[in-house]
Amino acid sequence: MHLILKKLPTEEVLQKMKRRFPDLDIRVISTYIHYLRTSATVLAQMESLLADYDMSPARLPILLSLLDAGSAGVRPSDLADHVGVTRATMTGLLDSLEKSGFIAREADRTDRRALVIKITPEGERAAERVFPVHMRNVNTLMNDLSDADHAALRKCMAKIQAGLERLDSMHAPSVKAGD
Repeated sequence: MHLILKKLPTEEVLQKMKRRFPDLDIRVISTYIHYLRTSATVLAQMESLLADYDMSPARLPILLSLLDAGSAGVRPSDLADHVGVTRATMTGLLDSLEKSGFIAREADRTDRRALVIKITPEGERAAERVFPVHMRNVNTLMNDLSDADHAALRKCMAKIQAGLERLDSMHAPSVKAGD
C-alpha cells in the first residue's frame, strides 16, 4: 500500500507546525513531502501500468537480470544483492515469477546444495514484451526534463542517497568491544 497525499499542507499549516515544533525546517519538510508524494505516485502508476503484463517494478529487474545472464542463471542471493532486496523478499518474488512460468529453479552444477535461477522461454517473451512498453512509459514520464534537469535530479538523488546512508550508520547497532 502506498500513501499518497492528495492535498499538500499549506504554508499556514506548515507555519503552525513550526510553532509547535520549533526545530522544524519548513523548507526541508516541504521538499520531503513533495518527494514522498511524487515517488509514491510514480511507483503506483508504474505498478498499475505493469500489472497489465503480469509484471511489477520489483519483478521486471529480476527478469532483465536473468535475461542478461543467459543460460548460466544466477543464484538467488546474487539476484537479491543486485536488485537491492533482502533474501527473504527475493524468495517471495521468485515464487511469484515461478508461479507465472517466467523462471525455473535448478540445482547449481558446481554446488548441488545451491540453486540457480534461470529465465524460461515464457519469461524471455514477457521481458521482451514488457520492457519496451515500460521504457516508453518512463520516457513519457521524464520527457519534459531538460538535460540540465536530468543532471540536477541525479545530483539531488545522490545527495538523498548519501543522507540515507548517514541514517543507516546512525541507527546501525553498535558493536561492543570484545564482541
